[in-house]
Amino acid sequence: MTTAPMTHSIEPIRKVRAKSFDFGYDYEVQIALPIGYDESDTDYPVLWVMDGGLYFHLAASVAQLLAQGGRSPHFIVVGVGHDRRGPVQPWIERRMVDFFPMEDVAIDSIGNVEYWTALQGGRAKEFLSFLVDELRPALAAEFRMRSDRHTLSGTSGGGYFATYAMLTRPDTFAGYLAASPPFNLGHGGIFEIESDYAATHADLEAKVNRPGFRAHSLS
Repeated sequence: MTTAPMTHSIEPIRKVRAKSFDFGYDYEVQIALPIGYDESDTDYPVLWVMDGGLYFHLAASVAQLLAQGGRSPHFIVVGVGHDRRGPVQPWIERRMVDFFPMEDVAIDSIGNVEYWTALQGGRAKEFLSFLVDELRPALAAEFRMRSDRHTLSGTSGGGYFATYAMLTRPDTFAGYLAASPPFNLGHGGIFEIESDYAATHADLEAKVNRPGFRAHSLS
């Protein structure tokens, strides 16, 4: 008689390069399968975690605790980001490119600060397309994922990106978790994106969660 493992299963780290746009670097993709995954035929909700190199293992551990405590269903965790074991500056530069739709990410309120004027964003649209149109179908072909229950989460720049995704392609995720998004970056450009959306829509059909949330969007 075999028993289900009492912990999630961590898949080997994968290096994935986007096909639709040449970012010039690979993404590090990490996957945690929930307790009992191999012993069931269930399709699971999915939590996508930005800055996977920082937050993947924390998110996977919290997912396990939530599920075991009956606070959420069991779900798959996918971390996407860049290797944090190398130099920090390339990591910072790459996540700015990934998370922000505008090249100029400077902050009006603090003036001409060299650190922020030197950084560039500009590829959030392409990164979102990579996640939704390339990586998700590839993983869904390998793992049992519920097509209607994908949640996008991010902290800081990742939270900004989650908000951007919600306003530009709101139907691609069932829920959004945006923690501490720096909306002042990029000259407050996210508010222009929100205004553009509001000009043509009466409502936004999305579940937005805050830190300390009950994981209702995953159920």
